[in-house]
Amino acid sequence: MIEVSSSDISEALNITGQQYEIIRTINMLEEKRRAATPINIEQAYFERYAKAIATSNLFRQLAQLKKRGFIGKNTKSRYRVEYESIEASLMEDSKRLAKKKEHIERIAKNIRVFLGSGAHTDDEMGINYMGYEKLFKSMTMSMKKADRYYITAKYPGLAYTLGPYARIGRENYLEVLSRRCIDEKKMHVTYLTALDESYPKAHIKRLHADKKQREGELQLIRDSLKNIANHPSVSVYHSKNPYGVDIAIPCGPELEEVYFFIRDSDFEVTSGIRIINRQIAQNQLIMFEALCSQSKLLGEGKAGLKFK
Repeated sequence: MIEVSSSDISEALNITGQQYEIIRTINMLEEKRRAATPINIEQAYFERYAKAIATSNLFRQLAQLKKRGFIGKNTKSRYRVEYESIEASLMEDSKRLAKKKEHIERIAKNIRVFLGSGAHTDDEMGINYMGYEKLFKSMTMSMKKADRYYITAKYPGLAYTLGPYARIGRENYLEVLSRRCIDEKKMHVTYLTALDESYPKAHIKRLHADKKQREGELQLIRDSLKNIANHPSVSVYHSKNPYGVDIAIPCGPELEEVYFFIRDSDFEVTSGIRIINRQIAQNQLIMFEALCSQSKLLGEGKAGLKFK
């Protein structure tokens, strides 16, 4: 039998050690057919663990566990362990972690394909894994030095209003992107996108509870998409087919790097990898160009982007 410690279980459930002890105490009372009331839980907890738990703290922990769905309560203030809910939570986390593991393994197994001949280059190479905040901060800094910016996207970020993007922590990223491209016209942005509206819809839903507000925000984004597609500093290529790994390539005299995005089970960006290498960046740009040539360019009267 596989040995599993209490800390392993509490970590898997994303709860504290004390919360796990409370669940076990409730389970013990159920097995002994004793009512799992707060008084009995407090007493049984002391008997089992030889330490007291303050009543106010107990009620706070019970409320948190109930909110997570790990315990339930009837009208007589008797608590019970919700085994199915705990199992469902563990399975959901397992699927999410498996998806992330699969995504990282996909990059690892196909790294030579993704990186092209740059995997064999003698040029100096730097590889950095970045969490969400550091990733977008790094890309924002790169954009300040770029004159061209190539990026895959589920839906073009430039089309978003500031509210939904600020909600997901990309306010500064969007401001710099918009200023460099739209206002100053110092950077040309090229999107390869699936135009999947489920992404802006999900972000808007977190921002607005009112249905009419959500519909109004979505319409603003749709109108903005039409505007940026017609902007001379933007090229939007719509790909109906999967385009592989999500990337961003900032290009400029001082830049020779490429970013790879890592997404979760909901396909939201959670982190990324930055590779600094001139040959790899050039190879990725060639692959990006090939994918764009197989996609539809949006915008009235546009003849397609000539890659430098």
